[in-house]
Amino acid sequence: MSKLAQSKPDLGQELEILALAEKDTLAITRRLSAITKLASTRPQELLPYVEDVAKLLDSASAVARTGSLETLALLSRASPCTMAFLLPKLHTLLMEDPQSAVADRAIEILSNYAKTSKRAAEKVIPIFASTIDRYGVRSAKRALEALGSLVVQIPELGKATLRIAQKCEKSLSSTVRDAAAKLRAALP
Repeated sequence: MSKLAQSKPDLGQELEILALAEKDTLAITRRLSAITKLASTRPQELLPYVEDVAKLLDSASAVARTGSLETLALLSRASPCTMAFLLPKLHTLLMEDPQSAVADRAIEILSNYAKTSKRAAEKVIPIFASTIDRYGVRSAKRALEALGSLVVQIPELGKATLRIAQKCEKSLSSTVRDAAAKLRAALP
C-alpha cells in the first residue's frame, strides 16, 4: 500500500479491503494514511471513489471513520459539490458526536459544500442551526466562522444566520460569544 502515492492501484478494491478489515487497526491506519496522503496531494485521482471513502463512515472502527472524514475533508476542498450526498450523514454525525475532531471535519466539509451556491448554503445552515448549541467551543467557533464567510458571499442568508448568532451570543464561552459577535458584524 505504501506505493499508493506513486502508482495508481485499484483504489476501489483498496477501500473495500478497508471496509472489511475492521479489526486490524494498524492495517487500517496504514492504508488510510496512504489514501489520505493521496487525497492531499492528488485529490482528482481519488474523487471517483468518494462514495467508497464515505462508506467507511459506517465502519465499526473509529480509526476508519476518522480517517474517512479526514480524507473527505481534503476532497471537499478540491471538489465541494461532490459532497452533497453526505449532508444527511454529516448531520447525523454532528448530532451524535458534536464535540470532537469528527465534528470539526464534518463542519469543514459542510462549509466547503455550502460555499458552492446559495442553494447549497440553504441546505447547510439548518444543519448548523440544529446542532450548534451542542458543539464544543472549538467546533462552535469554526461553524460560526464558516457562517460568517457564507454571509459575505451570499448576503441574502443574513436572516437565517442572525438567529444562530443571537443564540450563540448567550453562550457561557467567551470564545463562542466573540465568534457570534463577529458573525453578527458580518451580517448585511
